[in-house]
Amino acid sequence: MSSLQVIVLSILLTATVVSSQALSESSLSVRVVDVGSGSCSIVELPNDDGILILDAGHWRGSRCLNALKTIGKNKTVQLMVLSHSDADHIGDAASILSNYKVNTLLRTGVSRSSKTWQRFNQAVIIAENKGMKVYDASRDVLPGMEFSYGDVTATVIYGQHRWKGRPLPLSKARNAVSIVVRLEYAGQSILFPGDAIGREIGSPFSSCAYTEKAMVESSSSRSIDADILIAPHHGSDSSSSECFITAVSPKYVVFQSGHKYGHPSRAVKDRYLRHGVAIENLFRTDLKDTEDNPHDWEDERYTGCKDSPGDDDIAVTITNQGISNVEYLTPEIDSCTL
Repeated sequence: MSSLQVIVLSILLTATVVSSQALSESSLSVRVVDVGSGSCSIVELPNDDGILILDAGHWRGSRCLNALKTIGKNKTVQLMVLSHSDADHIGDAASILSNYKVNTLLRTGVSRSSKTWQRFNQAVIIAENKGMKVYDASRDVLPGMEFSYGDVTATVIYGQHRWKGRPLPLSKARNAVSIVVRLEYAGQSILFPGDAIGREIGSPFSSCAYTEKAMVESSSSRSIDADILIAPHHGSDSSSSECFITAVSPKYVVFQSGHKYGHPSRAVKDRYLRHGVAIENLFRTDLKDTEDNPHDWEDERYTGCKDSPGDDDIAVTITNQGISNVEYLTPEIDSCTL
């Protein structure tokens, strides 16, 4: 190779690296953290504008916090949304509030007796006294709120302090008030519904109720259409109703689930497939897990496996050109086949 060819090749490689870095810096990235039977999503804003957190993981382990340390070391958390008060969604919230600057927090304001909630609530009081802005559904109207970070918009679709519909058992009522947030960037969108519910388990295919029905009915003013959907309530058959899937019309669906409760359920998977979501566009954080449960998703299982948390993180990327991609972060690592 001549000296001129070497110089030209060097210039081309440098340009490629610079272009790749610029593309990465101007992209919105989401890590759906495999915390087991819980929920944690960490959003890196484009152009190094900070971090958003949608739920803070399971109370067992510190996987949400550890992922944040890897992704957002020394970065400001612009917004933390805790969809509801269940401990599998607020597990690392106290630690995050104690170790990071969090500018804004959204919560339902529902009190709980768990030690996880008590630690979280005390951390909120301390952070609020230091200047963190707290929006609490017990005193603030959350639906319709918008938060802008450069070209990224986070819109609150739903979120209540108390369930105001027909009576529900307490555990379901706590799920039904979940704060739901829609992120939009470069013409693409992601919907984070927490543990929102929309039907009774085993009810007719056309059932449409509760949180999901309320979101569908208000969708003319607060759109829930999304290219990427974090499946509500871990893929339980109590959610992902027919009316909701139709209104969201997702291309990709991500299930945050672990080895428990039969999540994601076979019935939910089938509803998404019937609505045209390709099987290869369904992702789950308990890949190949097997449960002795009649509702368990039967595909891609590894016989006798109890999937361990931490091996099935899912990466979502939206470029500034409006191109979306979803993939497993470490597909070569799988606790079910090691």
